[in-house]
Amino acid sequence: MNVPESFPGGCKFFASFSGDEFVIFPDSTIFRLADNGEELVPHDELPQRGAPMTERAFLVCASDCRAFAAINAELVELLDQLVRKEMLLVQERRKVKAPAQTSPTEAVVIREQPRYPTWVRVSDICRTSKNQTSILPISPSTWWKGVRAGTFPPAVKFGRASLWKLADVLELVDS
Repeated sequence: MNVPESFPGGCKFFASFSGDEFVIFPDSTIFRLADNGEELVPHDELPQRGAPMTERAFLVCASDCRAFAAINAELVELLDQLVRKEMLLVQERRKVKAPAQTSPTEAVVIREQPRYPTWVRVSDICRTSKNQTSILPISPSTWWKGVRAGTFPPAVKFGRASLWKLADVLELVDS
């Protein structure tokens, strides 16, 4: 059932403390306002905790839910476009290899860089706990052994911090 512009007389409105809004029609049927703000969903009973509200407040909640759903849909679409663009940029970066030698007459193409950090720490590269996401599934001690052995790229020191170029680490992952 769609949310009407006005309700028949005798309807009671209720807001639960969990954030749901309800309407009780004169024939004692109970409906919950759907998250999209456009529909009333049949419901068995009122929640234990909540407070009465006015019809106007109920209609404002419905309007706000519709506006939020529209904004949320736009944000999801924009985020989807951004993720697709970033994935294409990463794929293109991995495909394009620099030529061995360029002549002075060759044009240099500058590609847009993806928006991720250019320097990473050991904690970004290696897994320090079971639930942590990392670039490589190895421990920090294994990483440092590889750095000392020369199999992993050397660190660049910034003060006391040891950092690596993300491009070098990703190149290591690709190989």
